[in-house]
Amino acid sequence: MTTSQLSQSDAKPFLFCMVLTLDQLDKLARHYLGDDFVERTCVRDPAYAFRRSWAARGVDSLILELQAQDGSPRYLYLLDVLPSSDGQPPKATLNKHVLKELWCKLGRPEIWRKVDLVSIPWSGNFGIPEPQWLYPRMRQPVAKYIQEDS
Repeated sequence: MTTSQLSQSDAKPFLFCMVLTLDQLDKLARHYLGDDFVERTCVRDPAYAFRRSWAARGVDSLILELQAQDGSPRYLYLLDVLPSSDGQPPKATLNKHVLKELWCKLGRPEIWRKVDLVSIPWSGNFGIPEPQWLYPRMRQPVAKYIQEDS
């Protein structure tokens, strides 16, 4: 199978993400982008700060803003898009040391003690348009696997 054969009908994209609260995203943005950039340039909006920083480098936004069941905002910080041929969540793991290392880099804040990792199917019910990067990004791991296997 080639990557061009892996079409939207062949595989369902699953988003592998960190689910962050506004405070967690803010801490991450201030660490990587600086307090001044988040505070003044981006009017204290960490999601906007990331989008603006990535856009300046030609990178698509990797943060999806959603509402939790309680109405509070949640931010899906995309780590990868994985294909599923049977509709079941792909087995995705993130080395726990990566999250621990990130927590340490952030200064071990209490709000970062618990970060949820999820693998969820892309849904048109998210209330946002389908990102242009969704299917190309999903095909990347498959393309790498195919290239290594051939």
